[in-house]
Amino acid sequence: MRHLTLLSAVLCIVSSLAIAADPPQTKAGRSAIERYTAARQKLDAEYQAKLAALNRQLATELRAAIKQATRNGDLADAQALQEYLDRLVGRTYTFQIDAAKDWQPTIEVKAEQKIVIEAEGGWCADVRRPNDRTSTAAGLTVNGRHIMYLEGRIGTGRPTQLDEYRSIVADADGVLDT
Repeated sequence: MRHLTLLSAVLCIVSSLAIAADPPQTKAGRSAIERYTAARQKLDAEYQAKLAALNRQLATELRAAIKQATRNGDLADAQALQEYLDRLVGRTYTFQIDAAKDWQPTIEVKAEQKIVIEAEGGWCADVRRPNDRTSTAAGLTVNGRHIMYLEGRIGTGRPTQLDEYRSIVADADGVLDT
């Protein structure tokens, strides 16, 4: 029996480029690659979390500056700051993702578009073992394997691990499914 909770994902769309590389999965190097992958995921998650916090702080301060400029009657400054904020943050969409369902469409994206995903919430894969089978979007590491994390794909493309915060670049036009 599965008990599931919805995951909420916030997607921000911006334009940019990125490069991704997957290490080879070889028998001889498996343990070294697993240690590397786990350490890299941890560092990436820490970096992404700090970057997200920094971006949120900047957006908060810019919104306050826009209000102050508007109160002071400096509409040109307020407009310039608002345009910069729009370019920085992009459009924001909020979705409820049901972990019990298959791929769920979210938004239409274009190739080369940068997509920032922030997810919160969790789900339990086995209510008989909630202590070791309950996960957030970041997933769990069980017996050295990273499992039960939020995934996304564009169209019928290859799924990618999203976790709680991930910045990806669309490799094709299509619908982002989670």
